[in-house]
Amino acid sequence: MPYANLENKKSYNQRYRESHKEELVLYSKQYYQTHKSTSLLKDKERYEGKKDEITAKRRADYIKLSEDEKEALFKTQKQYRQAHPERQRDYRLQARYGISLDDYNRLRSVQNNRCLLCSRVFEKSPDVDHDHKTGRIRGLLCRKCNTLIGLLENQNVSLSRLHRFLKSPHLVIQNP
Repeated sequence: MPYANLENKKSYNQRYRESHKEELVLYSKQYYQTHKSTSLLKDKERYEGKKDEITAKRRADYIKLSEDEKEALFKTQKQYRQAHPERQRDYRLQARYGISLDDYNRLRSVQNNRCLLCSRVFEKSPDVDHDHKTGRIRGLLCRKCNTLIGLLENQNVSLSRLHRFLKSPHLVIQNP
């Protein structure tokens, strides 16, 4: 047995890691790229199995932080979000609609950067229009058109009923 005690082995391993740091980092990156899909799947399975436990631990750890530590954490998170807006957008799209930022950009390109309803060119970032019951994505709309559809759906107003109302003669009240 090359190591009589555990301390000698730990000391040797630490010195080895320090002297071969670049090689070990390169090996880790290559291994990860080769086994990326299985590694991510295992991580996801591990997380799903302990999701409640992990969340509870994170909350407990956060509660233990001092106000200064919480402020520092908040500041660090804010800096990260500002430095990586595309990751934030990708995360939100995945969480809300189940699509990636690449899917969103492809959809925008297919629609020629125009709203599906009013055909105006998007001035700001378009909204993802989706069916709230099924979650199915219908396309990208400008904010006004998406709001209109949302209001109509929430009020259970059919388009034919709305069309009849707009085309029918209206009661006109004249001012005296």
